[in-house]
Amino acid sequence: LKALPNMPALELLEARNCGSLEQLPQDLPVLKRLKVYASNKLKTIANMPALESFEVKDCGGLQKLADMLLSSHW
Repeated sequence: LKALPNMPALELLEARNCGSLEQLPQDLPVLKRLKVYASNKLKTIANMPALESFEVKDCGGLQKLADMLLSSHW
């Protein structure tokens, strides 16, 4: 599985040991919590406007976090 389908009503996403996952869905307008562990092919995490918390560990291929995730309010 390289990508997950769009899930516009999803509020919590936790992905563990998804070795082939390259991208998260683009349409996650109400996602509040994101946890991603050991997903080495994941390259980008896009803006998620409702996100309240996120945790990313052991994702060595991650190249870009959305600007809002890097802002000082985290």
